[in-house]
Amino acid sequence: MDDYQQLWLRPQFRDGHSKPPRHRDGFSRLHHPVFLAALRSAASFARRHVLRIAELLASESIVARRYVGALGGSSGRESVVLFFVGRGRFAREFEVYFREDTGRGIAPAATLFRGNLVQYLLHRARLAQEAREADLVAHEVFPGALAGADGHLHYPMLQGSLHVEASIDRQICRMRSRAQRRRARDLLRRGGYREWVEHGPEALEQFRATLYEPYVRARFGAWGFINDPAELRRLYASKGYILFVAPSAGPSEPVCGALLLDEGSGVVAYFLNGFSDAGRRDPARIAEHTMALELAVMKHAIERRLLRIELGYTRAILSDGLFTHKRRLGGDFTPQAGSPLFCVRVRPTRRAAIFARFPLLAVGPHGWRALLGFDDEAPRLTKGAWRGMFKSYRQLGLWQATVWTNASGERRRDPLGEPAFRSALAELLDLPGRIDFLIDGEPSESKR
Repeated sequence: MDDYQQLWLRPQFRDGHSKPPRHRDGFSRLHHPVFLAALRSAASFARRHVLRIAELLASESIVARRYVGALGGSSGRESVVLFFVGRGRFAREFEVYFREDTGRGIAPAATLFRGNLVQYLLHRARLAQEAREADLVAHEVFPGALAGADGHLHYPMLQGSLHVEASIDRQICRMRSRAQRRRARDLLRRGGYREWVEHGPEALEQFRATLYEPYVRARFGAWGFINDPAELRRLYASKGYILFVAPSAGPSEPVCGALLLDEGSGVVAYFLNGFSDAGRRDPARIAEHTMALELAVMKHAIERRLLRIELGYTRAILSDGLFTHKRRLGGDFTPQAGSPLFCVRVRPTRRAAIFARFPLLAVGPHGWRALLGFDDEAPRLTKGAWRGMFKSYRQLGLWQATVWTNASGERRRDPLGEPAFRSALAELLDLPGRIDFLIDGEPSESKR
């Protein structure tokens, strides 16, 4: 399975091919910047691989947990059994990853195994039986891990990245949403906000106390994760600074801000953000402040003549709000460095409902593959509504899509049912591979 990691984490060369350009002089070839970048990437990959094996051999590094949650697809709140096997430090991520809703993750019903890789191999047969009884299995790929012919390779952690243009007008043109471009231009035309950079330790404390921590608590509640203050101070001291945004008129107190990290080589990381009005639940105001902050980050990167803005971690779920938002900004996505690789399997009778609720981005032999579902029990949508959902998929560089459907009988011909879904998908996605429609609950060869 490490071949897939090499496939997706290897560097991209200038000509788009997997080999560096040739040079007549062998000595100059060894010192070519692209070749040196490839060496650094290979060394980094080898180091991550060694560290991963060492972690798997550590005491109680692997856990197996059963979850029971109301994940059950677009049709409603029916219970789904999720079985997770992987390194313990990723278990809580999956509790939020396959969450019940924005504010609630899923709580483990039972921890069925805790041990290292050697102990896992001794208990593998028992864990395989537990996996067969689950509706959704997420099993980390590591040496000796359970594998299934009907599993899908999935990187849960994607890194969003935004290319920096020469001007803010050109940057706005990169946005993939017409409404997003209109809001950005309107905000610039009104000139209602100003931004500035601060580097002192007081700036970090002000950002944490008035913007970042209140925002996380107000929006995510008990499931919100707040970075350790000591770790933030260490990062800030080494390469961080704060970008504040405030209204042009009125009080000078910032209404939003970002902790930016100078990663070198023309890259700035948009690491954390925060807002002063997160608890007011005014969607229009929060949307405006979000756009003001994003424009401020873009203008800052343009003024510094940077090459790229790292947008941070995103779930590889196509319907995820953060994933959708970053796509609309013009972001591109690759597996986050060090992201685990999981094999995801869904019970054949639940694929339509679960992939309708969680449309996943999976690794295929030729590129990205979308795993989608049409749930006939879900509320009906018009073709226009489906088009609005699918149009942001076009910029992902998808190779193939697979759709599972549970529509049957006369309902298959309902104009607001599967035909609307199928027509919108075919019109919006012209893929190099193909779009397969499979019947839920039947062998994968059963196509419609």
